[in-house]
Amino acid sequence: RVCRDIIVADTDEEAKEIARNGALGLLWREYNIPNFIRLGLGPLLTGGEIPLEELTIDWMIDNFFILGSPDTVAARIEELYNAVSGFGTLVSFVYEYADTPEAYRRSFELLGQKVAPQLAHLNG
Repeated sequence: RVCRDIIVADTDEEAKEIARNGALGLLWREYNIPNFIRLGLGPLLTGGEIPLEELTIDWMIDNFFILGSPDTVAARIEELYNAVSGFGTLVSFVYEYADTPEAYRRSFELLGQKVAPQLAHLNG
C-alpha cells in the first residue's frame, strides 16, 4: 500500500488551489509539516532533496501530493507506481469537506470516471 493525498479537478491549477486553500492545505501547513520537521522526519517527505526551511505547502503541492486534471493525476499515479516497482493499493486521505463539498465530490467523480480507467493496465 502507498498513501498519498489526491485531488482531481478539471484543470491542474484548479486542483492546486483546492489543495492550497482547503482542508488539506490547512492541515499540512499548520500541523503536518511543522510536526514532521520538529520530529526530524522532514527528509521522509523530501528525500533530503531540499533544506527543511523550503518544505512548504507549495513544495508539497508541486512535489508530493497527486493533484491535477484527470490526465495529470493518472500520469502521476503511474509514475509513482513505476518508481516504487508497483503497489497493490493506493490509499488517499480524507479531510473535512464541509466548506467546499462540491469540489471534493467532483474530485471523487473524476477519480472514478476519468482516472481509474486510465490505470486499469497497472494491476491487470
